[in-house]
Amino acid sequence: RFGELPFWNPWHCGGTLLWGDPQAQGFGPLFWLTIGPFGSLVGGKLFVVLHAALGFSGMFVAARRLLGVGSPAAAGAAILWAGSGFFAWHGSGGHGAFLPFYFTPWLVLFWRLAPKDPRFAVATALVLALTLWEGGVYPFPFFCLLLAFDGVVQLVRAAGPEARARRAAIVRAGALVLPLMLLLGAWRLVPILVTMSRYPRPTSE
Repeated sequence: RFGELPFWNPWHCGGTLLWGDPQAQGFGPLFWLTIGPFGSLVGGKLFVVLHAALGFSGMFVAARRLLGVGSPAAAGAAILWAGSGFFAWHGSGGHGAFLPFYFTPWLVLFWRLAPKDPRFAVATALVLALTLWEGGVYPFPFFCLLLAFDGVVQLVRAAGPEARARRAAIVRAGALVLPLMLLLGAWRLVPILVTMSRYPRPTSE
């Protein structure tokens, strides 16, 4: 109404920054699929349920494709993942910045498939960018460390006559994911970094 968007959110904590807020969730597509059309009460619940569904399906598919287990075992893994106390605690407590952790199985699956097919490198970058768009300040650095660690492990584990080609494919996948993620997430990363540099938050920790 008064031209606040996209820089200012008058409805949170008596008014706070929006575009430069690392935890702002209103820029993610899942927000506009749930809270946008259904409001904060119903839409907020749908927002959590949609993330849980993505987490459940992701763990089911990842268990089947990466571990080669049967459907009952994959369903069990999915139930344990999506129904864990971590998500129940943060989801019910309004800690929306933790909800992108639900994307972890999809992220690992796409990353593991990326050396074989560059399209999965694009999918990996999209999951990372989606996490940024949703204000996932806790999942995003964790995801970056997770992929870096897993990439090193995969490089070390590569053996046999095709080891060199395998390692080259892993490096190529990483070389695709990193710039794509930065490009896709720049419209959120840059305002956040500018805001944090202009208004630092000094702490004794």
